[in-house]
Amino acid sequence: MKNIADIFYNLSRTPDALSEAGEKIFLAIYKAPTNGHNLNNYRYAAFLKSSTKIKADLSLIPPTEGTTLQHTFSNVFLFVEPAMVPILMVSL
Repeated sequence: MKNIADIFYNLSRTPDALSEAGEKIFLAIYKAPTNGHNLNNYRYAAFLKSSTKIKADLSLIPPTEGTTLQHTFSNVFLFVEPAMVPILMVSL
């Protein structure tokens, strides 16, 4: 998990590395097995498992890969990047 989080703070990261790290974070949050699932395959498997129950629990189904990508990039832009750039205090 620490190695995945380090990618978010690496300024020379590529967008592909960032999206892959975001997907791995979401797979870890939803406790997906580590046997090579990608997020969409795990989402489908979680949906099938949930749909066989009488009362489906939709909170167990992870977001789509596109939603994860949007969430990852927006959070890095809003929270990580500003923390890495010094804030300049300008007196008015």
